Amino acid sequence: MPNSVLHEPTEGNTGAVARITEDFKVTLRKDAEETELTAREFSELVGKTTAEDYKREPTAMDDYREQQQEKEEWKEIAVSEQAVIANYEKSTLFKMPKGKYEGMVYYIPSGMVRKDEGGLRLPESFEAHLKTSGSDEKIDLTAEQLMAELAGKSDEDYEGIYRRPSEEAIKKFEKVEKNLRERLPDEMKNKLNWVVVRTRENKETGRLDKYLIDVHTGKFAESDNPETWTDFDTACKYAKEHGGVALAYALDGTDGIACIDLDHCIGEDGKRSALADEVLSKCGKTYAEHSVSGRGIHVFGRTKGADLRSFSKDGDMEYYQDRHFITMTGDGAGYSRLESFDASEMKSLLERKLERRTE
Repeated sequence: MPNSVLHEPTEGNTGAVARITEDFKVTLRKDAEETELTAREFSELVGKTTAEDYKREPTAMDDYREQQQEKEEWKEIAVSEQAVIANYEKSTLFKMPKGKYEGMVYYIPSGMVRKDEGGLRLPESFEAHLKTSGSDEKIDLTAEQLMAELAGKSDEDYEGIYRRPSEEAIKKFEKVEKNLRERLPDEMKNKLNWVVVRTRENKETGRLDKYLIDVHTGKFAESDNPETWTDFDTACKYAKEHGGVALAYALDGTDGIACIDLDHCIGEDGKRSALADEVLSKCGKTYAEHSVSGRGIHVFGRTKGADLRSFSKDGDMEYYQDRHFITMTGDGAGYSRLESFDASEMKSLLERKLERRTE
């Protein structure tokens, strides 16, 4: 289940609660078999289960594994602190040193990382799975092979290979992530429509240029190519590991979600323009947020589709329904749901501001 649909137990409830929409699909897997359940079927299956329903009796295989672990030898591997990219609750991400596998990374379970002594303690049967961004290539190394590759490597052997985001940059993104997790409508968080946003100062214009990144390849994402998008959790993880200032949502024209983009509608004194006040008064209790600059507003809503141009006649409103990325901040949002833009007041406002498309 995506983390975004899981919530803390409510009063009288002992387990975590999954809040999913009616069109949510759950795929069950066992070996090579798959079964798809609707949200209702899934709810009927697990909705009233308790911890007892998930217990199982120990098997002969469990006993065998325990015996093997007791017999198994463990390898002690010294690793430079410069090899650590990021620490997570259950694992630590490392990079390989200069040499044969330069540029590749691998995860180690946290229980096998000896932080005080700066090394790893791995069972003889352990395999490290080396991966590299932008490639499907994967290389498996045994504990002994990994030890041979890391032996004698110093801090200098890790310099310049992987530029980990600074702690300050990670903290800034974590603040954005917190806003989005708490305020975004679930139906947007649950979509596979997310990419990572990076920025770079443009010395000629003095402004920040935005770059939208496909987390699968590390290259530019495309607003009309779903293969370059991912889920919300994966995008957040990539931004913290590889650098990112925000996330962007791809309006794809199939999910019935649209965005009104009001640039420069907030003055230096913090006051909104008359148009911004009108939009916010007529859109209902829908999700709206400040733009990255803090001077604009994004208003999101549902629509069955409107044959309208993207830019208003007087240049103070933009309206997007598909093939467009919106950089998300979660800043200033008051509601975590989407109201309809097809309601009479909003429809009239949009038709007044935006001309209909022509053939």
